[in-house]
Amino acid sequence: MPESSLLAGIALVALGGVFNGTSAAPMKFTPLWKWEHIWLVYSISGMVVLPWIVAVVTTPHLGQLISEAPLVLICGFGFLWGVGSVFCGLALVRLGLGLAGALILGVVVGVGSLVPMFLLHAGAMNSRPGRFVLGGNAILIAGISLCAYAGHLREKQQPGTGNGPSGKQSLLIGLLIAILAGVFGAALNFSFAFSGTIQGRAVELGASPGLASMSVWALTVSAGFLANAGYCIWRMRRSGWAPFKLPNTGLYWLGGLLMGLLWFGGIVVYGIGGAKLGGAGPVIGWPVMLGVSVIASNITGGLIGEWRGTGRRCFAFLASGIAAIIVATVLIAQGKAM
Repeated sequence: MPESSLLAGIALVALGGVFNGTSAAPMKFTPLWKWEHIWLVYSISGMVVLPWIVAVVTTPHLGQLISEAPLVLICGFGFLWGVGSVFCGLALVRLGLGLAGALILGVVVGVGSLVPMFLLHAGAMNSRPGRFVLGGNAILIAGISLCAYAGHLREKQQPGTGNGPSGKQSLLIGLLIAILAGVFGAALNFSFAFSGTIQGRAVELGASPGLASMSVWALTVSAGFLANAGYCIWRMRRSGWAPFKLPNTGLYWLGGLLMGLLWFGGIVVYGIGGAKLGGAGPVIGWPVMLGVSVIASNITGGLIGEWRGTGRRCFAFLASGIAAIIVATVLIAQGKAM
């Protein structure tokens, strides 16, 4: 792989991580809405409207391509990812940000990167590039755990999460939900990793190689929308639809749209960067994107005051985690020869 292509691919998937990591920031500015209200608006914009606009604009003969696509596989991965998003919300309530975040992101990184590596590049597992990827993933998971522990320390000083049912049985249930959230969440990358045939067909029909995955993303996240929207509507049985009509909430809708734009924009850039990384894109790009996403979300949180007054110990864990993620990113990039 040419060095320029590697650097461009890594830069693009990292940019996708920045977009993803900052996508939730608008939620901090919608205090009159509950989580389900802003999440529903975000889901509609980021998982339905924007993906299909991008797919239509970038994919010639889109209808023909969809008719030839393995819809059960792609949409199945998408729906599992959507279920993972729901489980993520449940785990955060039961376990709090620190523990749930470490478990979920750790599983998402490991499963999302290593399963494609094992199935698509099994021969590289014992190679020097493969060992770089494996070692980088291990360090990345450690770095994410450090950041999550910093978040746990912050929540102890700024209580507000982890207020679900207590007790040993509830803890075990919460741990199981978090692990399932991570496993299902990795399915988003599976749709990209295991749809090479349809992406190749998109190029044959006239799509740019860097944008050949856009139809796959549209199908995947739209299937995931069903689970996300269904859960939001279920939660609104209690909170109701009235908050959508509250005065002085007009900008909230724009916040939800911005969340969708940032999140799906990150997915688009990840797809372009992954294409530049070639067959190893889902193996290398996925952990890099998620690692940068963690860094970006924490920096964004600092800029809007989430880490204010948390003390040196908390900051030390956060800084150590970010440093580990940077080291892991450099190591994973060495898997370019797979």
